Amino acid sequence: MAWHVRYVDRALKHELLSQEFDTRAGALESAWSLAQADKDITAIEGPDEELVSIEEISDWFDARASRRDADLIIPANQLNASNDE
Repeated sequence: MAWHVRYVDRALKHELLSQEFDTRAGALESAWSLAQADKDITAIEGPDEELVSIEEISDWFDARASRRDADLIIPANQLNASNDE
């Protein structure tokens, strides 16, 4: 009952298969990391031939990027505190 990410390594010009993940969320997080490393995600496959659609992957990536951007925002009170030092 494993999940895999299929992706293209541009440097190798070849499609590869990731390690196994126990959960769909783990596979999506791995796909995100691979995409950040300039890999092209072609599919996420689960148990019983379940596929995560490219649209769902894209939506998940958009939500993940929004969370990352929110983590990068420094609250104004922290900015002022660092300027006072």
